[in-house]
Amino acid sequence: MLVTPSNPNPWYGTIREGRRFTEQQNAKLISANKDPLTCESIEVRRNATDREYYWPTGTYPPFFAFDCPVLARMADGRVKVIAPSGQNKIVLKDGWVTRPGRRKSWNPYA
Repeated sequence: MLVTPSNPNPWYGTIREGRRFTEQQNAKLISANKDPLTCESIEVRRNATDREYYWPTGTYPPFFAFDCPVLARMADGRVKVIAPSGQNKIVLKDGWVTRPGRRKSWNPYA
């Protein structure tokens, strides 16, 4: 039996020690007839969420960074990559999934 969540997070994947990419990225590359050892890659970064990490008020959020194989470069500068889950995703030209996080501020009305 194979159970798949209805809305998986594309930025999670199965990591093997000593491998350049996740198992899902490697499978997608092999099915596309690309060599995982020589294909172009980019370091992709995303901000941590409140569920993943705690960070104090007045500081910037932590972020995750990982290599993703490049599938294409778009005319507007964005880059199409294979996310760690094996899904195709578009990231900003500097590798961020979204703009880097702002400092956490204290809002007494939140």
